[in-house]
Amino acid sequence: MHKLWYEKVFFLKAWERGNEAIRVFNKSLELDPMNAKAWYEKELRSKELNMEEEATRCLKKVLELEPTHTLARHKLKQM
Repeated sequence: MHKLWYEKVFFLKAWERGNEAIRVFNKSLELDPMNAKAWYEKELRSKELNMEEEATRCLKKVLELEPTHTLARHKLKQM
């Protein structure tokens, strides 16, 4: 079920519905909080919406789940 919520985000992004995409990511992550890819994608949407604190929180979660995630580590250093 969480995969359906996760996939819905990409449709919302295409329709430029960023705030709704964040809500859908929240639902997806509620169902599967260990999904590092979803946390990373949520960071991207959060950054697009100038939600800097949320983007930072998401990157930290990605690194908690996948300590070797190079892109997340690099982005976090730049923030």
